[in-house]
Amino acid sequence: MINSPIEINMNTYAKILRPAIVASLAAFLTTGCGLLRQTTHEYGDEATETTTDHHYVMLVGSLGSTPEEGEIQSFTLHPVTMAMEHTGTVSAASPSFMVLGKDRRTLFVTNEMVRESTLSSYKLDPSSGELSLLSKTYTIGEGPTYVTTNGSFVVSANYAGGSISLTESDSRGMLAPVDWHIQIGDKGVSHPHSVYFTSDGSQLFATDLGLDKVLHFGIHTDTPPITLDANQITLPKGSGPRHIILSKNDKFAYVVCEFTPQIFVYRNDNGVLTEIQRISTHRTGKSGGHIALSHDGHFLYTSHRDGGQDAIIAFRVDKQSGRLTYLSTTPTGRHPRHFAISPDDSYIAVAQRDDSLVSFYKRDRKSGELTPMKKAIRTDRPVFILWESFDN
Repeated sequence: MINSPIEINMNTYAKILRPAIVASLAAFLTTGCGLLRQTTHEYGDEATETTTDHHYVMLVGSLGSTPEEGEIQSFTLHPVTMAMEHTGTVSAASPSFMVLGKDRRTLFVTNEMVRESTLSSYKLDPSSGELSLLSKTYTIGEGPTYVTTNGSFVVSANYAGGSISLTESDSRGMLAPVDWHIQIGDKGVSHPHSVYFTSDGSQLFATDLGLDKVLHFGIHTDTPPITLDANQITLPKGSGPRHIILSKNDKFAYVVCEFTPQIFVYRNDNGVLTEIQRISTHRTGKSGGHIALSHDGHFLYTSHRDGGQDAIIAFRVDKQSGRLTYLSTTPTGRHPRHFAISPDDSYIAVAQRDDSLVSFYKRDRKSGELTPMKKAIRTDRPVFILWESFDN
């Protein structure tokens, strides 16, 4: 049974903050000038204050009551105590996916609109997570759902348009107009849902949920910069491959399906995928969501979004063979569209869209097991979480 989260509603944040400052000052004056003290965090748990040389920044993309009213909220978190501070909010139409540039100071965001489909870039303040809009460019293809970058190119998967778009970003983070637009299939039939670079940025994989395919592209420094090759695979009809990820060494690829409760595991040989396993997520129905590896590569997690069975499912990874072993299922709130693992692998934050809630789970780094925490952020229909670490 999930513990009821101690929430913080952003509309009442200022009211909470003022008495907290007064209480902290009183504690400072009455406990030996504050050299030893306990702090009660906004989100519930108590912990001894600990000095660290880094901090976390979390960005939460929310849809709002309508896609046009979406926003991105910025937070800073203490890596040990998980004390959290809301540091800013920017308006962003349907910010369904985000990725940091290689400089870790530029943020690229999809604006998943059927009309006015765009990519946006923002300047990120690493000390606070605050964002400043830099540029926007039209994707040409409608409904961009995923964005990735290799440091030179920025690529989007355009779900409604059945296409992939490629553009460039300069040293300031400014996006150029889309130079290359690849139509994969007919609109309404082809639905690219994710794009993922190999670690050296020379190859790109894409999942097409509508065509039940995983496609492979070569990335080049000359013209054309992107080419679709014959190295593509077809999944069983109706699988709906949604998201793909690669192991850090690029040897293995993992694909979560939306319309069947399965994960497909592939050996990757320079862009040629060979299936080595297909494993059940131990759920019925459909609506597989996101997929991610722990940073140490020993565990894989995926979300399942099907009324009454919403959950995060964990698997153990054999790093030699790439194969998965089912580990556990942790129930969540409604519609866990996306989740993020903390940079130190100690926590997972889950965007529960239909609860308008981001919930937190403690993660055991040895066993991979998850435990619900009394921490939450209430925001209107969250759909994406980015979690990064920066030096103080």
